[in-house]
Amino acid sequence: MPRLSAVLPFTSYSDRKGDPNAAIAELTSLSRTPVLLEKAPDLSLEIELLSDATKHRGLKRQIAAANDVRVGRKYLRLSVDVPDKLQRVDTDHSDLSEHHRSLIVVNLYEYKFMDRIGDLVLACNLAKPGLLHFDRIYVYLGGRHRRTTSGFTGVVGEATDYARQLGWPPILDLPIPRVWDWLNALPRFSTGMASGRVGRAVSALSFLMRPDLELSPSDLVWALLGLEALYCSGAQGKQSQLIEKSSLLLGPNTTNASKFREMYEYRSRFLHGNFDFPRAYIDMNDDAAGEFRGDAYECWSLASCLLIATLQEMVNRDLNELNFRYALN
Repeated sequence: MPRLSAVLPFTSYSDRKGDPNAAIAELTSLSRTPVLLEKAPDLSLEIELLSDATKHRGLKRQIAAANDVRVGRKYLRLSVDVPDKLQRVDTDHSDLSEHHRSLIVVNLYEYKFMDRIGDLVLACNLAKPGLLHFDRIYVYLGGRHRRTTSGFTGVVGEATDYARQLGWPPILDLPIPRVWDWLNALPRFSTGMASGRVGRAVSALSFLMRPDLELSPSDLVWALLGLEALYCSGAQGKQSQLIEKSSLLLGPNTTNASKFREMYEYRSRFLHGNFDFPRAYIDMNDDAAGEFRGDAYECWSLASCLLIATLQEMVNRDLNELNFRYALN
């Protein structure tokens, strides 16, 4: 059985809420997490912190090639043993050689393996937003380098930094295994497309996890999509629904109520083409993009941290949906 493994270099941010060492210990405690493939045996995922990354076969070469040598860099390895054959592959591809059928089996499991890694990073970011930054993934098969892909976790930490600066919404430090169990209890989460309002909000959050640390114009759209899935019903009054219901769940917002109006006005102007924005490949730190970044940053940060805080509170209360009702005393 060939061993499929992924090495994730990560950087920790000690100035953010949570203990990086405790977060890694919580991640490694999730070893034996199943990698699910329809009509095939589940495989058990192993998770470990590499004590010396340079001893991993081939990793030293990839680190040097990517110029990925950084002070304080650590490495998490996730591995799974892939079977040589599957009945469904043998049946569907009986015209192919055994070697080619085994390659199909590896590819099928690799897709699910990478999906599961993304799910684990999502759980980590929801539990301890921005504490660990995974910016690339080195993938190996049988110890030989297979490919390098971009990682996750960039801008969510910036959003929660903004929330702490404002004093609202409250950002929690949750146990990763608890968040993991909550996510996996969502309908169809294991398929990659969780269903229902909460599933849509979780999927929207995943679009805020990118390997870079740059703000994207689409971030505000994804964050508000997730928030409206959770808080809003009907086509009218979404802004007022979001303000009222989020205050009920997360506590009164006494510092930045006016920013909700600015957030919605900004999204409307952006989607309807009413202001200038930089081209896709322009560095957001460039002076030319400064005006756009300044206007967008607060709106995006508020929407993103509110989405994270809402999902955190749902985990904290063990809620699988949000239901609000008006009562007359």
